[in-house]
Amino acid sequence: MAVYGQKGKDFLTNLETIISSYEKRWHLNIHRPYELSYNYVAPATRKDGTELVIKIGVPTPSFTMEYETLRMLASPSVVKLVDEDIANGVLLLEKIQPGNTLATVDDDVEATEIASTVMAKLWRPLPSHYQLNLPTMTDREKSLESIVQSNWNGCGPISKVILYEALTLFKQLHKTIDQQYILHGDLHHYNILQSDNNEWKIIDPKGLVGDREYDVIQFLLNKLPYENKISILDRRINILVEQLGLNKERILGWGFAHSVLSTCWSVEEGSLDENFFHSIGVFQQLIERG
Repeated sequence: MAVYGQKGKDFLTNLETIISSYEKRWHLNIHRPYELSYNYVAPATRKDGTELVIKIGVPTPSFTMEYETLRMLASPSVVKLVDEDIANGVLLLEKIQPGNTLATVDDDVEATEIASTVMAKLWRPLPSHYQLNLPTMTDREKSLESIVQSNWNGCGPISKVILYEALTLFKQLHKTIDQQYILHGDLHHYNILQSDNNEWKIIDPKGLVGDREYDVIQFLLNKLPYENKISILDRRINILVEQLGLNKERILGWGFAHSVLSTCWSVEEGSLDENFFHSIGVFQQLIERG
């Protein structure tokens, strides 16, 4: 909660009171919370026995964006929003059971095929009347551009040549997006949970407007073993391309540019993300293969 400053301190001080108030308001019995970093997330039970999950956090734009994305992507493949008090940073959600993450599926091909099935039901074309409250690819491009301008000689272990290549490619991909979509924004194995009847559902959307090919990058880089990294990543990409009709060249380009951007973010935060840094070279090799 240190990231939220005084708001975070106030949140922790008042947490027990907040929990008690929502137990009364929504007729809940809130149980021991899950172990998470930023929000209070706990299983809860209604008086009629319905099992739910309550998520309580510091009211911030990111919390509002999660709520908005849940509404816009509402479908049987996305965790259901049961109730909310977004002004106070509270969401009441369905409890997905058994709730095993996609990371528990050992067969990588099977896991990727499951992910592609869920992705196919997830994305929504951006409505023409939509007021842009979610972050966009323009925001990401500006972030990378700002990093380049502030790091003329490179960013951490990233050379200035790679930095400029990433920005050039990001701009090129951005201006050639045919259709803008509402995206998850943080789609990976641990945000895809098993529900009943062996179905799978997506949780914790961050919200982003942009290219579908960009939204698969987090999944591609998650749970990627050290050995045979290039061949496994290539196989994952080919499965998604075949099953979702995505453009492989765009996935590779976004993968390279996003890996550079995420590495720079980690450098700015004072802790180099080795996984993102090493993925830069992996995407470079796949791009060179064509």
